[in-house]
Amino acid sequence: MITQKLSMWGNSLGVRLPQAIIQEVNLQEGALVSISTEDNKIILSTSLTGPYGNEIFIRFR
Repeated sequence: MITQKLSMWGNSLGVRLPQAIIQEVNLQEGALVSISTEDNKIILSTSLTGPYGNEIFIRFR
């Protein structure tokens, strides 16, 4: 698990994604992601499809 600090970006709070996570799920700047909550967790996900047709999800707590 990686811990990140929230930062103010305009009127919003933002978190930077570490390079290791970006590379693991093959994200690039401009990629569309969905943000939702479940059981007091923030879930950031993208429906990028990997080479085997699997969806790739990123979860944050």
